[in-house]
Amino acid sequence: MDKAKEILDAIEDKLRTNGVARIVTHLDADGLASASILCKTLKHLNIPFHLRVVKQLTTEIAKDLLEGSSDDDFIIFTDLGSGHKDLLRKLFSKRTFAIIDHHIPSDLGNDLLELNPHIFGFDGSKECSASTACYFIAKACKLHLAKIAAKLAIVGAIGDRQDCGDKSSFIGLNEVVVKEAIDLGILRCKMSLKLFGAETRPIFKALEYTSDPYLPGLTGNELACKKFLENLGICTGESCSKTLSDLSDEELKKLTSELINHLLSHGVSVKSAESLVGWIYTFIDEAEDTPFRDAREFAFILNACGRMGKPSLGIFLCLGCRESIIHDLREVILQYRKVISRYLDLLYSEKTKVIERRYLRSFHGGTSLDEKVLSTIASIAATSIYSDADKVFVGFSTTPEYVKVSVRGSSELALKGVNLGELTRKIAEKVGGSGGGHISASGAQIPIGKEEEFLDLLEKELAEKLEGKS
Repeated sequence: MDKAKEILDAIEDKLRTNGVARIVTHLDADGLASASILCKTLKHLNIPFHLRVVKQLTTEIAKDLLEGSSDDDFIIFTDLGSGHKDLLRKLFSKRTFAIIDHHIPSDLGNDLLELNPHIFGFDGSKECSASTACYFIAKACKLHLAKIAAKLAIVGAIGDRQDCGDKSSFIGLNEVVVKEAIDLGILRCKMSLKLFGAETRPIFKALEYTSDPYLPGLTGNELACKKFLENLGICTGESCSKTLSDLSDEELKKLTSELINHLLSHGVSVKSAESLVGWIYTFIDEAEDTPFRDAREFAFILNACGRMGKPSLGIFLCLGCRESIIHDLREVILQYRKVISRYLDLLYSEKTKVIERRYLRSFHGGTSLDEKVLSTIASIAATSIYSDADKVFVGFSTTPEYVKVSVRGSSELALKGVNLGELTRKIAEKVGGSGGGHISASGAQIPIGKEEEFLDLLEKELAEKLEGKS
C-alpha cells in the first residue's frame, strides 16, 4: 500500500538523526498487536520509541502527550485517532504525527497522514483491523518482518472479531494477510469446532474455557463439561487427556451435533449455534503445548492483558519476551476468564436484569462491572445469549467519573442502514459525552445519570431507521 510506505518514509525522514517515535495505542488485542508490530519495525530501523497504552483517546490524554513530546518527535496513533481528527488538528498542529486506525473517520479530509481502510474503500469493521494496517507498514520496511507482523495482524484481527466471513473466515485485506501467512509457512487453517485451545487442551478444558460462543451450563464448569463428554462416551473416568485432534471422525461428528443441540435446547439461535463450527487458525511455528499456537487463544490472552490492566505483559508477549512473564500471564488469564464467565452466567441466568424495548435491549452493570471488560461482555452477549438480528444490545458500566457504554448490532441491521458508530457518536454528544466506532460495534462515555436519555434517543433513531423495513 502506497500510504503505508509514505508513513514509513515520513517516520524515517523525521527521526533520522534526532527525536523519538511516540506510539499511542488502544488496550485491546488489536491495539496491543498493532503497537507491537510498530515496535518491531522501529527497532529494526534503530529508531528509539516510547509506547503508551490508553483506554481511549481523550482531550486530557492528548494534552498530556503534547506536553511530554517535542518538535523533534514523531507521534503515531494506532487503533485510535480517526474519530478525533479535529482534536488532533487543533492540539498537534506543530507536531508531526500519523494515524493508523480502522474506525470510522470523523471526516474524509486528506490533510493528515492517515492510514485507514475506510479511506481506501475497505470496511474497517470487518475487512481490515488496525494491526492489519500496521502489517503493511512492517512489510514495506523489510520482508523479514512479514512473519511476525502477519502473525500479530491475524491475532489482532481475531481479537477485534473480524473473522466474520463465512464460517469465521477472513475477508478483504485480512484475507490477504492470512494467505501470505500460509505462504510464509507459519499458519494452517482447517474447519473444526471453535473450542478454546482445542488443539492444545483436553476437550473438557476446551469446553470449560470456551466463552465465545457462550455455552450455557458448560462455560466455566469443569464438572459439567466432563459429565457432558461422559454421556457421549467420548471421555470417561476422573480425567481425560484427549484433545479435539485425538477424536475419530465419528466422535467429532457426534460431539459437534450434540453441542449444537445443547445450545439450541438452551434457547440459543440456530445461527449462533452453528457458528460453533468454523475455521481454526493455527500458528504451526509455535510449540504444540503452548497457548500461543491457537490464534483465538492468543487473541484472548492479549485482550486479558489489556482489559485486566496489564498491557505491558501483552506487549512483552508479542515482542517475544515470554519466559520472564509466563507466571504473571497465567494469573491474568485466570482472573480474566473468571470475570467473563461470571458476567455471562449472570446475563444468561438473570434475564430479568436485561431491559427490553422494541428495537434494543440494555443491561446496566453499575459499578460492579469493570468498564474494561464491558465491550467483551457486550460482544459475546449480543452474539451468543441475545442474538436477535433485529435488536441492538447496549451495556453500561459506571465509573466514579462517567458511564461507559458498549453498543452491539447485527450485520442484518447494518444492511438496513443502521450505522451504530455514527449513531453512538451523535447521541453521546447530545447527552454531553463522546463516542463512535464501527457500523455494528461502538462505544461511548456519557455523564452519570444520562443512561435512560441515551437509550431513549437511540430507540428513537432506530425506530426512524427501521420502521417499515422489518
